[in-house]
Amino acid sequence: MTPHFGLMDASKMSRVEAALLRGQLHWRSGQRRLRQGKTALGLATLYDALLSGLRWHILVNPGAAMVGPAVADLENDAYVFARAEKAGLFASPEDALRIQTLAEAALYEALRPSDQEWFVAELERVLTRIKFLPFPDASLPPEDPATD
Repeated sequence: MTPHFGLMDASKMSRVEAALLRGQLHWRSGQRRLRQGKTALGLATLYDALLSGLRWHILVNPGAAMVGPAVADLENDAYVFARAEKAGLFASPEDALRIQTLAEAALYEALRPSDQEWFVAELERVLTRIKFLPFPDASLPPEDPATD
């Protein structure tokens, strides 16, 4: 189950509101999953939070670092990363690639502890830089215990 299942109805929200809430729910859930020792699931969920956060940032800053066509497919992860990279949101182009590589490795539970620490810290750094983090947990609906 996704962390936002039953907690939001994106069809009743603007794209900006939906990206923000989806990302916040994923961030909160990813952190919880890591605390519970569900490393692969937690890291994948945090990566989803990053993608939602970057989509939110692009939506609220539509003219910044345009890449490709004027009407972009924000569901295309490569496009989202290209926009974020061009906007200078990552410390280096290599960091953007490393994040994507480590996200895939996390799914196979093939991350060293040092890579995991860097991954979480870098996601937090990027999301803080775009003012997506921090956010008050109290602003979110209560977590659904059915989400693992």
